[in-house]
Order: sequence, then structure tokens, then C-alpha cells
Amino acid sequence: MLWGWIGEPLTDEELAGVDRVRDALAGDLAAALTEHVTTAEVEALAARCDRLQAEGVFPAPSGHMPAVPWPPF
Repeated sequence: MLWGWIGEPLTDEELAGVDRVRDALAGDLAAALTEHVTTAEVEALAARCDRLQAEGVFPAPSGHMPAVPWPPF
């Protein structure tokens, strides 16, 4: 994972991309995704989009686990 942008503001273009994904989740994208992932995971994606829009910055990892795939492969 690349965390070098933590806290950096998202550009207008990046926020527009988040908007497009969030809007698509209200339509056909959610149905297409639920063929491959759970409804809870689609809802979590929508929540992440909402959080990105509200905060307007690249997020930081949370929790006590390493912010990389674990165990390393």
C-alpha cells in the first residue's frame, strides 16, 4: 500500500470520480457488484465514498493491524 498521500487534499477531479462511483452505487453498479461481493461490502464502499467526500483528504489507515497485506506474501 502507498500511504504517502495521507491527509493530502483530494483534487476536484478525484472528488468528481468519487461522486461518479457513489452515484453509480445507487443504480446498476451495486447490483453488478453484489454478484461478486456481499451487500455489506457494497454498503461499506458507499460509506467510504461518503467519508471521502465529507473529509476531502486521502485517508489514513485505522486500527491496530499493519496497513499492508498481512501476513506478507
